[in-house]
Amino acid sequence: MPRRGRDGTFYLQRNQEGPGKPDIAGFKGKTGFLIELKMPGKEIKPGSDQEIWHNDFIDRTGARDRIAVCHSVDEGEAFWKGLP
Repeated sequence: MPRRGRDGTFYLQRNQEGPGKPDIAGFKGKTGFLIELKMPGKEIKPGSDQEIWHNDFIDRTGARDRIAVCHSVDEGEAFWKGLP
């Protein structure tokens, strides 16, 4: 999970494998992001445990636009290309 250090830089902290863990959490350069993978036609919104993870990420980074729910490779690729 991306975390912000006291000096303002980001680092990865190992997840405790609890419920709601994002399918993909990582960095593109210095930009942290989360991706939830869903089957086409399945529930669009993340579950409540996933919302906790998302809210924690937003609280720590302020980056609401770096969380994606992707139903296809094309959606994932478009999200990746849109990251700074």
